[in-house]
Amino acid sequence: MNDEKANPNDLPRNRRYTAEEVLLLYRIRRSTGWMAFFAMVIAIGSAVAGYFFWQQLSVTKDQLDQMDDLFEQVQKSIIGFHQQAAAVEKAMQEFSETNRKNTDAISQQAAAVVKLTTTAISWQAAVDRPWIGIETVSAAPMVPNQAFAIKVVIRNSGRSPGLNVRPTLYTAVRAVKDTANPHIAECDSCAQTVVPPNGVLYYDLSIGGDILTQEKTDHIKNGTEVVLLWGRVDYSDAVAVEHTTTICMTYVPKPASFSACSHGNDVN
Repeated sequence: MNDEKANPNDLPRNRRYTAEEVLLLYRIRRSTGWMAFFAMVIAIGSAVAGYFFWQQLSVTKDQLDQMDDLFEQVQKSIIGFHQQAAAVEKAMQEFSETNRKNTDAISQQAAAVVKLTTTAISWQAAVDRPWIGIETVSAAPMVPNQAFAIKVVIRNSGRSPGLNVRPTLYTAVRAVKDTANPHIAECDSCAQTVVPPNGVLYYDLSIGGDILTQEKTDHIKNGTEVVLLWGRVDYSDAVAVEHTTTICMTYVPKPASFSACSHGNDVN
């Protein structure tokens, strides 16, 4: 038997083939041809698929390269954004610090202005307010067993009237060592008056002759005892602020006048 490519007409003539064998050989040759064709089609399809796959790989590589470039640009943008954010934060901190310093400076200036204004108002009020106190205290020469008259002149040296003026004054003979000015409460029941600017009030006091015996008079003249004048003057100003002047004075036999104590004379 010859190979598959042998033509049935070329079969040995000394052997006679049946029709079935001839048909089988024909079908084998036909199947072999179709298998070769399909193998060729598969090979061409594989080549085409490989080509398209290679093209796709090239496109994918280009896309990956573009994505790498884009990622690098995004990273640079992120770095730039962080730098800008840091710069903005620093600028905001500097602005906040500058604003705080400016605010502190403005607050200090405002406080200084308020202080100056308050001082100016206080000074103006001090200038314009009433100032009421003892101007003079006079007395006649002291004579034993006779009343000792004392005349007190109270003056308003301020620029506005003193309102509700209430003087409260006392006299006594005391030992030199006992000249402390006692506390005197404000007299709410005393008669009240108004003293205009540069106006005066006259207040008369006296010590009875039964107190100023010869012995007392001698003690006063030799300095072992003194005549003490003390008290207070209460008044208010035009804006109803209360003021008080406290008084403490002692009699000096020569030249028969009064002088202020070392303490006890206050003005508010």
